[in-house]
Amino acid sequence: MKFQEMPDENFDSEVNNLIEWCEDLDYDKYMDNWFTLATSSKAEVPSDDAAVHVYKAGVGDLEIGLS
Repeated sequence: MKFQEMPDENFDSEVNNLIEWCEDLDYDKYMDNWFTLATSSKAEVPSDDAAVHVYKAGVGDLEIGLS
């Protein structure tokens, strides 16, 4: 719906930007990063004595860890 309401010159610009992004994409590098970030592998269960600590918290920014 967003693109149907867009003026033709804006639509053309969006399409050109998408084509350029696709041409610049390094698929192998993208996949390496994906496998690094993916959460599909089995998670490690923390030990019973581990505690969750919030190291940094803000709007849209949260950093936690186990000790």
